[in-house]
Amino acid sequence: MIYQFDEFEIDTRNYQLSNKGKVIDVEPKVFDLLSYLVVNRSKLITRDELFKNIWKGQVVSDTSLSNQIKAVRKVIGDSGRAQLCIKTIHGRGYQFVTGVVEADDQETAASAPVTGNPLEVRSKAPMVAVLPFQNLSSDQEQNYFCEGMSEDITTELSRFADIQVIARHSAFQFVSAAYDIGDLVLQLGVDYVVEGSVRRAGNQVRINAQLIETRSQNHVWAERYDFPLEDIFEVQNDIIGTVVSTMTGRIQRIELDRARSRSTENLSAYEHLLRGLSFHKIASSSWPTQDDFARANVEFEKALELDPGLARAHAWRICSLSGVRGC
Repeated sequence: MIYQFDEFEIDTRNYQLSNKGKVIDVEPKVFDLLSYLVVNRSKLITRDELFKNIWKGQVVSDTSLSNQIKAVRKVIGDSGRAQLCIKTIHGRGYQFVTGVVEADDQETAASAPVTGNPLEVRSKAPMVAVLPFQNLSSDQEQNYFCEGMSEDITTELSRFADIQVIARHSAFQFVSAAYDIGDLVLQLGVDYVVEGSVRRAGNQVRINAQLIETRSQNHVWAERYDFPLEDIFEVQNDIIGTVVSTMTGRIQRIELDRARSRSTENLSAYEHLLRGLSFHKIASSSWPTQDDFARANVEFEKALELDPGLARAHAWRICSLSGVRGC
């Protein structure tokens, strides 16, 4: 199997890693570790799972694993600070988070020049990028709400096996108001783009959402929603369901129902969670400050007071308490 991300290509059959067509000499353990993370990119990989599958039960220290992860990041131009490709989930494990294009066999890959361009090896599954929704409200503090909506749509779409979703950090470099669709296609190789805007005034929200087919640059679907804030989850579900059915036409109802299951139905808890994530990103964007982590922690705690079972708030609270950037 061949996997492409950014300008890299992994050929797991021939045990080869290349960058823009040039083969890179890597240590066997580094190659195995990178391959395992890429192949299992849809889930969090625990340390125990890595010890079992990469080291085959050998006794390995956490320090050795951390050093190998560092070596993998170095090979692909990532770092523990940036975490653009490999994200550390503090106390839990790792996940490969950048977009990956998968080729079914070597014949598919051989039919196209190896340049690292994601357009040259296409997956059967359509690829979509969810861009950050624009904040049209007068209150700039609502940026966290718009980003949170876009992230949730990205997360929910990634549940579907019939769709490949570009990772958040790759998609969010394109701002809806200014991006060039040609550049977006060349850099990400996507078939569709989801974009939109949010205008919030008090308890009322207006959302404009649209789905663009990149090759023709046609709008294949667009909708405007005017609703009270408490209906935000229902509107998100409608956007997700419409995008999925428009892109594939093959999604089963049971999969839609599963994707619609939320970690919380408490709107206030959800808002505190998004606000906390916003503070955490500020702390992670430059050298961490305990003040920003503290603000994030306060919001996560408020979310947990309203919904003690909100797993995301628990996980991010741990990150903020430990002062881990990116987490």
